[in-house]
Amino acid sequence: MLKKGIIVIAAVLFLAGCGTARDTTSGDEGDTVNYRESEPMFITDLMAEGEMKRVLIKDIIYGIEEETEIVNDKGEELAFEDLELGMRVIPESTGPILESYPGQTGAKKIMVLTDDESKAEAAVVRSVVHEIKNEELDGFTIVKELKKTESGYEIHADVSSGTQPNRVYLYDMATQKLELQP
Repeated sequence: MLKKGIIVIAAVLFLAGCGTARDTTSGDEGDTVNYRESEPMFITDLMAEGEMKRVLIKDIIYGIEEETEIVNDKGEELAFEDLELGMRVIPESTGPILESYPGQTGAKKIMVLTDDESKAEAAVVRSVVHEIKNEELDGFTIVKELKKTESGYEIHADVSSGTQPNRVYLYDMATQKLELQP
């Protein structure tokens, strides 16, 4: 009996250990959806090369296809061209996410949040993305965290090349200045 119990526990631990941070679960219609996609994230890059359109949201590049639904939180349809750097969105993938950095998948749906807080945060994220581009750092900007502070926002960002991990910026709402912290 003890031996069977140990085997069951070992099997459960083994199966639990097989997952990764990018585990997927089955959606309503059997589609694969990343579990992290329910949280709002920020667009930090838009890429269009010929017919290929892609958008970087947090640490995942979503491919935009003809079937991709792009809407705002009021249900109004948008086009890829309506997307802007910094926008706060809720993405939904079409399937598994490739284990590259940044990860890659197709976009089933991208919902743009239009409330006042999302618009204010979008402006701050856009400032960080432009600041990093002005520094001519190679790689994608990945906003890992954005926290509201008494005077503005604290933004934690990485550059995907790995040369500039965990950059912390403070954005002062009164002066509208962005400052990289040492």
